[in-house]
Amino acid sequence: PLPYALFYYILPGFNGMRNSARWEVLGIIAIAVVVGVILHTLLLRVSLIKKALIYASLLLIILFEFSPSIHYVKVPQKNDFPKEYFWLAEQSSHIAYIEMPIYNWNMFPYGGRELLRQYYSTVSFRRSVNGGSGFAPPAWQEKTFWLDENFPSRQSIDYLKKIGVEVIVVHTDEYDTLS
Repeated sequence: PLPYALFYYILPGFNGMRNSARWEVLGIIAIAVVVGVILHTLLLRVSLIKKALIYASLLLIILFEFSPSIHYVKVPQKNDFPKEYFWLAEQSSHIAYIEMPIYNWNMFPYGGRELLRQYYSTVSFRRSVNGGSGFAPPAWQEKTFWLDENFPSRQSIDYLKKIGVEVIVVHTDEYDTLS
């Protein structure tokens, strides 16, 4: 979505950022400081009744704006992690692996599985092709779609070797749900 798609093509180095949403927090902090300075200046010049009205209206705006639409996810404990992650932890620390099928952020409802895989990978901290982020460059998205369509063809295996992948973890149960 704009403006990030526009920034991707115009600003040098922007296409290398993993998650452009990180700038949002800094923008919110900057705006909060400006609002605080303006409110402080405004409240010095008004009567006590007007101050109370301003505080009450701000409180009501905050309460009406608040939207607790957070969906909680059950996070598995380390003992409940799939066995393949413990197996990966026993392998050389220099290996790189990929889990297939690989998902992109916009492959609803499967995109969240990449985040769970990242969490599971904390057992081994091996280099992985998989991963979830708030920003996926178009080239990455195209490659994930290509891998999903072409795996396990000779071309896909050759590509994975070329980028240094030594281990392929295949989730056959997930392939069954995709078809």
